[in-house]
Amino acid sequence: MDINHLIGPHNGKELELMLSGQKPMASFVVMDMPYEGENGNDGFEEYVQNGTFVKIIQKNEHMPYSMYYYCLPSEVWRAKLSSLMMKLRSENQALDFTPEDLHRIDGYLLGYDKEAVDYFVERWQHGQRPHKTS
Repeated sequence: MDINHLIGPHNGKELELMLSGQKPMASFVVMDMPYEGENGNDGFEEYVQNGTFVKIIQKNEHMPYSMYYYCLPSEVWRAKLSSLMMKLRSENQALDFTPEDLHRIDGYLLGYDKEAVDYFVERWQHGQRPHKTS
């Protein structure tokens, strides 16, 4: 099975994947002063307004960006956990997770299955780009 297409980033496809039910959550780094068209989360707000998605914004006061999480209403726990982990890491809290652990957790929170996460981690461990650039 070619799972290369399953590994993100899915820039420009996140909305479609979430609306089709293939992904329970999407996350975006949003610069505090973005360039026009830079943020990748275009189109989500309509679905937040109509209740299809929930939006959680995490501002990091030590960084020039915020994290935007969009998730299905039944999957808010994913965004809350991802946000908490990012907050603890940014505050240098002692988390007993290796970088590999963090990649795996992030992959599962974003809705990837074990095969896709294993593929991503294996490529990452060997210094290869874990996704297609096209």
